Amino acid sequence: ERDAALDECKEAQIRLKQAMDEIVRLKNEIHKMKGLGKLDVNDFRNWTPNEVVDWISSIEQGKYKKYEKNLRIAFNNEGVRGDALSELDKNDLRGFGIGYFM
Repeated sequence: ERDAALDECKEAQIRLKQAMDEIVRLKNEIHKMKGLGKLDVNDFRNWTPNEVVDWISSIEQGKYKKYEKNLRIAFNNEGVRGDALSELDKNDLRGFGIGYFM
């Protein structure tokens, strides 16, 4: 009986951890969506690295979303801001891990 109660407690802890992870994931998604709605595409030269990544992740129905995590790390490390967008070409983007443009 004690073993069954311990097993039940462990299962409840696992479910709680999964629920908490999902809450964090959803909060992050909401935060990204709120931020994206505020992006002024006419003022792209003043975007931060994170705003640049948010925009790239959103274009073409989220086609580049799968690259978001790596781009966020790379763009923040390299200081790729909005004013650099006009300088980037496909080779630069390949260097940041984007491998498919069609």
